[in-house]
Amino acid sequence: MNPDTAICQSCTAIKFQSQLFRCRGCESVWYCDKECQTRGWSEKGHKVECKILKVVRGIQVRDGDLIS
Repeated sequence: MNPDTAICQSCTAIKFQSQLFRCRGCESVWYCDKECQTRGWSEKGHKVECKILKVVRGIQVRDGDLIS
């Protein structure tokens, strides 16, 4: 997949990132539009996942914390 593209979390459409927008909560998930965002939040489970992703994004990894 082209690095400038992303997949809508709700409808799974593959589009250029400039045609999508990120979830403001976790900044990890992309949506086509408000309708896809609403569907993703309620029907696809992003409401729960968003909180987890937000915490995970905030975790800082220090040198030496990872096993090589």
